[in-house]
Amino acid sequence: MLRKDTIKRVLTGLALMSLLLAFAMPGRALAVKEWVFPEGSYIIPMDSQYQPEGDNGIFEAYGLVYKLLQQGVTVYWCVNEEKTSPDAVDFSIDKNTGDPPFPAYPVTVINDAGDGAAIPTDIIEYKGGPFVINTSRYDVKQLVDQIIADWNTEHGENVNIHEAQRDFIAPVSRVMRGTPPKIALLDEGKNVTILQNYLVLAGLSDYMGLIYDLVTPQDIINGAIDQNPYTGEEPYNILWAPHWEGSKKYTSKTWDPVSQSYVGTASGTLSEADETIVVQKVADFLDRGNALFAECASIEVFEWHPDGHFLASSGIAKNGLKNGTTITYHYNDPTSPYTQIGDWTFDLEGGHIHNWKAIPIDDATYPSGSGYNSTVVRYLYGDGTLDTGYSGPSTNGDNWDMYVAGHYKGDPSKGYVVYLAGHKYVQETVVGGTKVCVKWDKKKNKCKQWDTIGGTVTATPINTAAVRYVLNTLLNLRYDVIPKEFIRSSPVTTSDNQMFLGSFEYPGFKGHFRSYNSNLSSAEPGDEYYDSALLIPNADNRLLIFDRYGELLEFNTTNISAADVGIVDSGTSPFTSLEILINSFRGKTAKQDKDGNWYYSESWKLGPVKHSTPALVTYDNVTVGGQPLRIAYVADGWGILHAFYAPVDSNPANDQLDASSFSGEVMGHSLTNVQPGGELWAYLPGDYLPYLHDQRNMVTLDVSPKTAKVLV
Repeated sequence: MLRKDTIKRVLTGLALMSLLLAFAMPGRALAVKEWVFPEGSYIIPMDSQYQPEGDNGIFEAYGLVYKLLQQGVTVYWCVNEEKTSPDAVDFSIDKNTGDPPFPAYPVTVINDAGDGAAIPTDIIEYKGGPFVINTSRYDVKQLVDQIIADWNTEHGENVNIHEAQRDFIAPVSRVMRGTPPKIALLDEGKNVTILQNYLVLAGLSDYMGLIYDLVTPQDIINGAIDQNPYTGEEPYNILWAPHWEGSKKYTSKTWDPVSQSYVGTASGTLSEADETIVVQKVADFLDRGNALFAECASIEVFEWHPDGHFLASSGIAKNGLKNGTTITYHYNDPTSPYTQIGDWTFDLEGGHIHNWKAIPIDDATYPSGSGYNSTVVRYLYGDGTLDTGYSGPSTNGDNWDMYVAGHYKGDPSKGYVVYLAGHKYVQETVVGGTKVCVKWDKKKNKCKQWDTIGGTVTATPINTAAVRYVLNTLLNLRYDVIPKEFIRSSPVTTSDNQMFLGSFEYPGFKGHFRSYNSNLSSAEPGDEYYDSALLIPNADNRLLIFDRYGELLEFNTTNISAADVGIVDSGTSPFTSLEILINSFRGKTAKQDKDGNWYYSESWKLGPVKHSTPALVTYDNVTVGGQPLRIAYVADGWGILHAFYAPVDSNPANDQLDASSFSGEVMGHSLTNVQPGGELWAYLPGDYLPYLHDQRNMVTLDVSPKTAKVLV
């Protein structure tokens, strides 16, 4: 994502004097992150008063937010940047001349006591990082209502949603747009179950290939998270390692106070040489600016391996505090999206690593005397009585960490690392299904590990705060991936105070096409309205066309043969050589899971916009929401011309894009509720077909489109 100060510099170059005047103008009383939301906006509460945990609504709220983002709805994550505790108020709405908010789904009045009586107060307070959706546009409200209705049909009306009956101001920590990037889940046999439990709680089941891909240690050794050596593309930006024991060489070792090191005999099936390769590749992954979320045993491996020490220079001591004992918890930085737990409290749970300290340790000055790098934030730590069974370098029960984050090796230009103690904060119950043996102990001649195939999975939260830490991290971590975005093409500004600009990531050559607020006298000049790269339909639903002898045809296996693209077709549908090639250009990639089963995974669909200045065409004979239809045509380095819906702002004086969605038909393809910035169609020249099997960038179209109005 381009930094907002970068966009402001672009605007400065376009109109320096106007920008200086804009910042000199009085009346900009609102803080940078404060937004005015209009009457009718939806609020998803995230505290126990309005989102009680008994029906899993607090967790399903994350799943609903994911669905909204997936459908192109912008969601605002509101966190008060001045609050001093997790249960402090993020924002409030007073009654004033209107009524206070009321729950829209389900329509049951909730008061301060949560007993269903009439609301007795004139002020409604929201805590725990609530989510807000601006539904002032009728078409957005229609879309959101349909998504919520579909969600309620599938999951029940568990997520309480309030509809504001007056305008209100809320501090926005994250403006979330587009589906979060896929996660590479480091799996050694059990981690998929861990993730599945969290997804079940959030209402997101059966999402492999969209939310996550499984990668085994051997996959990583074979290059699963390596940067593409030819294009520089990153296959993933986020790696999650819920519980990876490596070669288990640390599990079996004990602390030796004489040598000041862990000693003992290693055990495990993964060789230490292979473990070293995995740790080195994860280190390279972080060095390139990507992000890691590690839990439990994974923390120990990454911090004790000589090629690790991602956050602590000399490793960690572990498990000085015991589960079930009295612990005083310290919640730091309650203004971070990672730490939004509302009025729930954390409790220590079992696990290979359920608390730790960074070495070297000087208990008198900890943490200033610890081995953490300077970027580390200790989100959660506890004080208690040192476990009598503990053997390690610490001498007391104070300052044991459970949740920390910081940059790899202390370099803010490198990847972001988040550590959370434990890994299983959800209890799983399976009804039905068949038990199968997944790990056999040859020496003892018996099954060592069981799994259940099929059946119905029920996930019960053991620790609400910890589950929220996990879901917060998975939702927020993409914003801490180091941006590598560049601009070469020229921007285009319009009379309705919009600026359109293409860009590209390097290495990787992913493209972006954004609309920004160019109203220099507004409160938020340079604010992003949308990124079209995040609004392209799924591969199966988008309209991609090509030409053959003057006829426009849809780009699919019905209209394209193996001979057309110069390959010999083989394999079984839907994974034949031809289908895999065609789908790769439509926007999904064929992959294999650890068992060798093929599946399709959605991929990035906009190539690098390096030299193409967009062409904006207004069609006066077609109106959308009372404004003429406007389409932005922009070409990318993959040889594809994109037509994006770039609506005219009906109220350019304010700080928001006021425009309706578009519905219509192109070549018999129905377009319904296309949101501003959404792709209407895309075109690939037919004479490229013989070269598609090369899978190389088609630079011929990487220029500015030319348009003309022709009388026919």
